[in-house]
Amino acid sequence: MAERAASLAAAHGVPHLRELVVKPYVLLYAHGDDRVVLLALKHERELLFQLP
Repeated sequence: MAERAASLAAAHGVPHLRELVVKPYVLLYAHGDDRVVLLALKHERELLFQLP
């Protein structure tokens, strides 16, 4: 997951990855000096039941 997120961020020209938890949501975003790109938005219940 981290490699995929890093490649998405690089494709958009934003080098920094961050995760923000705003209950009940988790946001994964990348940012640079002048741009922010939302990579994923999940409800916390989706994160608890990851099946292989």
